[in-house]
Amino acid sequence: MASPTCGGSRTGLLRLLRSDDGRLGRSRVQLSHYAPTQFTAGHHVNESDLAPGDLVFFYPGIQHVAMYIGKGMVVHAPQTGDVVRDRLTLSTMQNVYQGAVRLP
Repeated sequence: MASPTCGGSRTGLLRLLRSDDGRLGRSRVQLSHYAPTQFTAGHHVNESDLAPGDLVFFYPGIQHVAMYIGKGMVVHAPQTGDVVRDRLTLSTMQNVYQGAVRLP
């Protein structure tokens, strides 16, 4: 699996999550490829409580998902099938922010 630093698919990125000891590793959670289903996969967290590895969702109807990496930044693939290559500040997406989920 590709790492966020060298690219990979959006789904691949979201399956590469922090393990319980804080290291990156494959998630033990089965994660759908469909963003609205991912939005129900964990417990919702407030934006002020985001932690690296949380999934962050955008646009009405939950059309896009990114991963929070800390310090107000997210990484994402700009479109389906694209590689993970963009890092954005969460504040630039604030007008379309829908919520965040922390996976178990």
